Amino acid sequence: MVKQHKQHKRRPRRSPSRCRSAPPTDDPEDLIVGYVARIGFTVICWRNSCILAGSREKMLRGLARDPHRDLRRIVIEPARLNHVLRCLRVGGIYSFDEEAYTRLRPHAIACGMHLQRVTFTSEDQLILIQWQPLPPGPVQVVPDWYDGPWPTNAP
Repeated sequence: MVKQHKQHKRRPRRSPSRCRSAPPTDDPEDLIVGYVARIGFTVICWRNSCILAGSREKMLRGLARDPHRDLRRIVIEPARLNHVLRCLRVGGIYSFDEEAYTRLRPHAIACGMHLQRVTFTSEDQLILIQWQPLPPGPVQVVPDWYDGPWPTNAP
């Protein structure tokens, strides 16, 4: 007597609704504010802040100024509005270039941040922002200007 094996039906794979490769939607939370760079799990920073550039090209140009940095190991990823705002709310610090700051500002104001209009004087200028809630009352944004080449303290 031959024993017959049951045929197992394969379940179709479910794709998560929000995965890294999902195309951006019209949802403002999915808006790409700028781009961050990392090597492995280490985000490239200046001082204690994550650098957020308005485009991949600008990020690469800024990082290429350091002759000791191996650009082949760097991964540049989009930074979405909801992630940036969430990180700012829990104490994250970001350095924005003009393009990224311009994208962030109206949405951050709608979420309760008090960001002033800023005039950038050079293409390489970064503004450092940290959300610091002051009870009671509004939040305080600490602008910190940096002129010159992008920092080289990252791995």
